[in-house]
Parts: sequence; structure tokens; C-alpha cells
Amino acid sequence: MAKAVSEVRPGGRGNPTPEQRAELAAWKAGQDAAKAKEDAAFAAEWGAMPREEQNNLLDLWRQTNELSGTAAARYLSRTGYRKALPGSR
Repeated sequence: MAKAVSEVRPGGRGNPTPEQRAELAAWKAGQDAAKAKEDAAFAAEWGAMPREEQNNLLDLWRQTNELSGTAAARYLSRTGYRKALPGSR
């Protein structure tokens, strides 16, 4: 799969074949579906979470990069919570 990705990327080796493009598109669709499922599960967890736990998770997200790339970070970004500015708090 990494080979297919590198061949599609600008500056990659050669042009991808239609089969490689289809394989990459299928892989990406699978990844997107998995993320959507994770995001929906986290949204349900967030709603059931006690407020103190939500605040702790928000602080962790705002002050560190520990949640980067997770369903929690995607959810918090999409729902309008703001990251702390560097040096604040």
C-alpha cells in the first residue's frame, strides 16, 4: 500500500495504474469508514461522560499533543472547542 501511495503522490515514481488507483481509493475509503465509526463512538462516550472528566480531557487536549490524531481530538476540533495558544494558561 505504501508503494501505491508513493506512486500517487506528486513527485512519486511514475504514474499509477488504474488498478493501483482503485486499490488506493478502496484503502482510503476503508480508513475513512473506520475513522467515522470511531468518531461516532467517541461522540456517544462524550455525551455520557461526567463534566469533570470532560474538563480533564479538554485540558489534556488543549495543553498537549497527546490526543493528536484520535477520535477525541477530531471531535473536539469539529465541535468548536479551541486549542490553547502557546504560552497561555
